[in-house]
Amino acid sequence: MKRQDYSIKFTSSQGNLATALTNFGNLFPGWGKVMAKHYGIGNVADDVLSLSEDGLVLTVQRRMTDSCYTEIRPLYTDDSMYAMAQAASIIDSCTYPSFVDI
Repeated sequence: MKRQDYSIKFTSSQGNLATALTNFGNLFPGWGKVMAKHYGIGNVADDVLSLSEDGLVLTVQRRMTDSCYTEIRPLYTDDSMYAMAQAASIIDSCTYPSFVDI
């Protein structure tokens, strides 16, 4: 089992959590499909999924099974999602997504 933590600061208010997640997810082809699959079979659980009051900062902490980690990890290393997020015009800054064993 792994825990993943990251935060994203957007350049403008996202209004609500659903909008923030959609806008972030749209930056990364394939990410949403992989996550939807693993959410659907119970391999992912969000512990923290929040948007700051001003709509600028998305904070995520989730747990995932090793099988989900194995499938999602390449998205963070091959053509790194981190580098893509850093370069996106809607992102002001982001933390590198850490994965720790739990």
